[in-house]
Amino acid sequence: MIAPSLFINCGGEGLNVGDKYYEADNSTSLYYISPSKTWGYSLSGDFLSPDSNSSNFIQTQSYGIHVAESELYLNARIAPVFLSYYAFCLQKGKYNVALHFAEIVFREKESYSILKRRVFDVYIQDERKLMNFDIAKEARYFIADVNDSVLKISFYWAGKGSTDYPPTLNGPLISAISITPGPQRSALWRKLKKALIITLPSSVVVLLLLLAFMWKMGWLGKRELRDIQIGQGKHVTLQELIGATRKFSRKMEIGRGHFGRVYKAELEGGQTTVAVKRLSTHSKEKVEELLNEFYALKSLRHENLVQLLDAYFGEGLHLLIYEYMPNLSIADAFFGSKSRLKFSWENRFNICLGIARGLAHLHDHPRLKMVHRDIKAENILLDGALNAKISDFGMASLYTEEEQLMIIKVEAPNGHMAPEYVVQGFVTSKVDVYSFGVVILEIVSGKKNAGYKFNHESEYLLDMAYVAYKNGSLVDLVDKNLSGIYDAKQAITILTLAVMCTNISPTLRPRMADVVSILVGEKTFEQINPPKADDHQLNVAMAHGECTKADSSTSTDVTATARASTSTKLIKGIDETETHYAEPDLEILKESQNSH
Repeated sequence: MIAPSLFINCGGEGLNVGDKYYEADNSTSLYYISPSKTWGYSLSGDFLSPDSNSSNFIQTQSYGIHVAESELYLNARIAPVFLSYYAFCLQKGKYNVALHFAEIVFREKESYSILKRRVFDVYIQDERKLMNFDIAKEARYFIADVNDSVLKISFYWAGKGSTDYPPTLNGPLISAISITPGPQRSALWRKLKKALIITLPSSVVVLLLLLAFMWKMGWLGKRELRDIQIGQGKHVTLQELIGATRKFSRKMEIGRGHFGRVYKAELEGGQTTVAVKRLSTHSKEKVEELLNEFYALKSLRHENLVQLLDAYFGEGLHLLIYEYMPNLSIADAFFGSKSRLKFSWENRFNICLGIARGLAHLHDHPRLKMVHRDIKAENILLDGALNAKISDFGMASLYTEEEQLMIIKVEAPNGHMAPEYVVQGFVTSKVDVYSFGVVILEIVSGKKNAGYKFNHESEYLLDMAYVAYKNGSLVDLVDKNLSGIYDAKQAITILTLAVMCTNISPTLRPRMADVVSILVGEKTFEQINPPKADDHQLNVAMAHGECTKADSSTSTDVTATARASTSTKLIKGIDETETHYAEPDLEILKESQNSH
């Protein structure tokens, strides 16, 4: 069905305005396709208010607005961070796009107040048309080109304007959208254009090809002037950002991994420093997939997650801009040859608690539930106050199944990956729980988990922890560099959690929310719920080589079921039946605590 025109009453019922019928748009879901299949929308983000819910997506006017076509402004759709409308089944050509805006949340007398101001960006076909648009009671008009029958209109809140109005309804707001055919070139012009192309001299063709190549390489146009956010209300150009990394010089490199290299960039005369991750080259489809997730990742804010500030996705250059962590990673700080940092017991305990809180936020976020898959010392960064922040979350989508298998093969010997992930490729939140157990064991002991050394005895950190636990001597694992200055009860608690988290059975590992509760003293080990019936189903599914049930703690914890077709080849020499982890004995825990 070809749709010559489209009219949407955003947030309201269907209504006639003059000779135009505006379709109803009053759904409160995150995604919606109209009954006519000619348009739809998607939104993302969080209102950051405990009182907000999906009903906040629709707003109703609370005071009169005296403008033409005022009935269009009775309702509006609002999004926490990102809102996109899609018009389908459009003929190829140019279209007139009218966007109707009116502030109906903040009262009119407050609308120009510094604290009551709505500011967002407007994109049409992924091209920014309005930046820092201060909403007004008027319509804005644009011309859009449609080549593949789809017209995309997006609104993005970059954190400007009001930030403290309860409930926090500061995101983009739109009252109505109209899309009508625009000026079209005549058939005569199309024929003339075709004739000119056929008869162009070869020299002109060569020139056009050269210009196209220069454009693709970024030597033409305004790519260097692209606006990059480096903090709240702080922006620089792409050219300035690249210059701050000294054009990605090795001297400015502060880290590297599977996803690319990370560079330090000092801007604004050294007053602002950011970390720039230059992603390795990937397929266009994978980059577009990450681009689609960018707005969701940017809206994911927590004190124990490294904040994603902005991103640039251009031809041959893909950058992610993060807040800078001056003390780099736990791997650098604890095991790096150049590290001079000294960690007290209080530092170590707070780092373990911070990692737990960050993972719990990823696993239990109301809209963006996420499994990290690669929790290790290298991916836990430290800020200036030695607070732990998790990095590289949301990056798993960049890799194909074959690349994931290669990463597993490389990382498996280091011992931080869960057995079910290494052997069968099953991904649940319990994969992160296992890796967390290994990391906190490294932090408390000051020793790196080196993994198995085949064909001879080895000091495998997890084996040492298991033996110490059974012998009631967990405190013997505490780093000797602390010279005995530590809280023995806290040490036993953390080390017991490490044993529980690295249980061979994923269903016997605790949820990260329970780990946090134990660390802060809100729960005891006895209060952690035993496995549910669904846990047994997961074990049965794994035994038969297929995962059909999500992690029992939540029905949406499973984010992927990547199947490792070469599972037995990934861990040569390891007999799974020889791994001897057991559920922690609470009586042993009590005896250990009483002895200290």
